[in-house]
Amino acid sequence: MSKINFIDYLVYLKKLFPKASIPKFTDKEIINVWYEGFQDISFEDAKKIANNYFKEEKLNFNYARVLEKKRKKVYLRGWD
Repeated sequence: MSKINFIDYLVYLKKLFPKASIPKFTDKEIINVWYEGFQDISFEDAKKIANNYFKEEKLNFNYARVLEKKRKKVYLRGWD
């Protein structure tokens, strides 16, 4: 995923989790760290991961758990 798509992904996450602490676009260092975890997958797959996570965690957002969902999707080829 490109960095521009990743910014779109952050906007998508904020829509799913309005109360979540998502980095602001001006927080370039934090965005770079978050981006490292998702640069190797497509925007569409990232959205699927976010949707799957949202089904389980409607109120709380934890980036580490989203990364765990990504790991399962990429390396185990499934959702659970």
